[in-house]
Amino acid sequence: MKVNPEAVDFYNQVIDELNEQGITPFITLFHFDMPMAMQEIGGWENRDVVDAYARYAQICFELFGDRVLHWFTFNEPIVPVEGGYLYDFHYPNVVDFRRAATVAYHTVLAHAKAVQAYRAGHYAGEIGIVLNLTPSYPRSQNPADVKAAHIADLMFNRSFLDPVLRGEYPADLVALLKSCDQLPACKPEDGFLIAEGKIDLLGVNYYQPRRVKCRDSAVNPQAPFMPEWFFDNYEMPGRKMNPYRGLGNLRAGYLRYSGQPARQLRQPSLLYF
Repeated sequence: MKVNPEAVDFYNQVIDELNEQGITPFITLFHFDMPMAMQEIGGWENRDVVDAYARYAQICFELFGDRVLHWFTFNEPIVPVEGGYLYDFHYPNVVDFRRAATVAYHTVLAHAKAVQAYRAGHYAGEIGIVLNLTPSYPRSQNPADVKAAHIADLMFNRSFLDPVLRGEYPADLVALLKSCDQLPACKPEDGFLIAEGKIDLLGVNYYQPRRVKCRDSAVNPQAPFMPEWFFDNYEMPGRKMNPYRGLGNLRAGYLRYSGQPARQLRQPSLLYF
């Protein structure tokens, strides 16, 4: 792993310009952009990638931590899990819950190692994560519907929320996955690492809730194990979309940097592999 000096110069100029213009930079270290060299050895399925990410984060802190005081380790880390390993809408297009759980688990370890490195550097700022949370609502207060919503919440929200806020996984999520033989491989020291990954700030991307009900039919035991083994999605009668959500009524603005619109800038990779 080698640092690209062209990229360092680029990001130094961007950060300096932001600060000069009175714009506070919030830097996200990972937003679905796995280097191909890392993906070729398994991506987040490989613990070596966790260590590589931790080194990358430390390099960023050392290079830019004197001027960047707000850091996010990941943006929406559940999306690569869902898209790449459960629902087949993103590379590597795998449908395998155990591998999905491994990817999610290693992402949490990578987050914790980055937080650990930031604390060790005694930087003046703060570090956190951005999660896309989907509150889970049951169809009714029937115990079966409530249980279905609880399991959906465990899998899609608290699987990341609890480790970064509480420094541990929900006991009922661990018990559920263990009973289904879907737990990822763990090391004894992982618990101590996760406990050190508690955040200073939480970014929330909110799009919509998740409404669920108990399953209407039995699970096909020959089908791949999926979160939907425990619930069905539920469409609430009379549901409405807020017409004022999103950016439809906002005027778009573009940050200008060195006389060019930001969207036209070529962003060099920070590291070589």
